[in-house]
Amino acid sequence: MDNFEIKGFGAHLKVEVVEVIGFPNKTHFDGGFYCKLNIEIKVEDILLNSFFYATTQNLLELRSSLKKCYELIDGKVDFFHRDSNLELTLIFLKNGGIHIFGRFQKYLSTDNTLNFEFYSDQTYIYQTLEQMDFLNKYKI
Repeated sequence: MDNFEIKGFGAHLKVEVVEVIGFPNKTHFDGGFYCKLNIEIKVEDILLNSFFYATTQNLLELRSSLKKCYELIDGKVDFFHRDSNLELTLIFLKNGGIHIFGRFQKYLSTDNTLNFEFYSDQTYIYQTLEQMDFLNKYKI
């Protein structure tokens, strides 16, 4: 199964690739292949299960930014795609922590939005990066 998880303290964000539209013949104009992705966000007792769309290029850029910040033990990662219902930011702190926050909006035409925030430790990111290795098959 093609998925990855960003773990935190009493929280996590999981993304699973459900469908890669047009792979391997039809790329998206934003780069990569268009994907339908399941998402699970759990923060304490709040749980969201839904789906969103993005491209494999977006996911590859997310992995690249995560890897750079992990290696530098510093930096900021932003994830957003024009068709995406997910906005995600990870700020790597000098003390080894990560501040993770964002918002999810299932239908962009409505004002119902889940804002979330949790903290993590940079040691969890190594596992996330390993899980994201499946993205190599979608490099163009």
